[in-house]
Amino acid sequence: MSKRRSALHPEPGRKPRNGWSGRGLIVAHRPKALVLTILAAPVPTPIGHGPQFAPPRMGREAAAAIACTPGPAAADARAHLELFARKRAIVIPAGIGLRRGCRYPLRTLTPTGVIEIGRGTLTIGDLFAVWRMPLSNRRMLTFRGGVKAYVAGKRWRGDARAIVLRDRRQIVLEVGGYVPPHSFYLFPPR
Repeated sequence: MSKRRSALHPEPGRKPRNGWSGRGLIVAHRPKALVLTILAAPVPTPIGHGPQFAPPRMGREAAAAIACTPGPAAADARAHLELFARKRAIVIPAGIGLRRGCRYPLRTLTPTGVIEIGRGTLTIGDLFAVWRMPLSNRRMLTFRGGVKAYVAGKRWRGDARAIVLRDRRQIVLEVGGYVPPHSFYLFPPR
């Protein structure tokens, strides 16, 4: 009776040529696989130091033209926003759009960048207006310079304030350096 050779182990004592072993991919034997693994892994971006990287939940700009309605407001959709300045992450605070006795139709409940959207067509400009923080083509919060926007990982060529907040949309705004934008966000269950 002849012994059958496994496709993973063609010869006893020899590593397979395709980079796979019985325990997984051996990337040390496959330089291309190692490079792809490194490129595909998400790049963690450190949070910046100082108060400018942890802004308050309400700024000093003029009040938003959007109405604040009393009582609880249902969220129809959720979008995710990430802010970067000088190649560092900015924490988007919880409580944007929440006031004593009323809620705006867009708000943040946690400091994760998830924006709950209540009704209508609302934009990033509306969020910054409710937050009472500055946003223009040359300024984001206290940071000055060209503001670049990305939607689902692709460069947005128009005004960043005009980006519509849609359900499950991933939006990245950055100023003062390039951080590879994420194309999606894994939303927690409702």
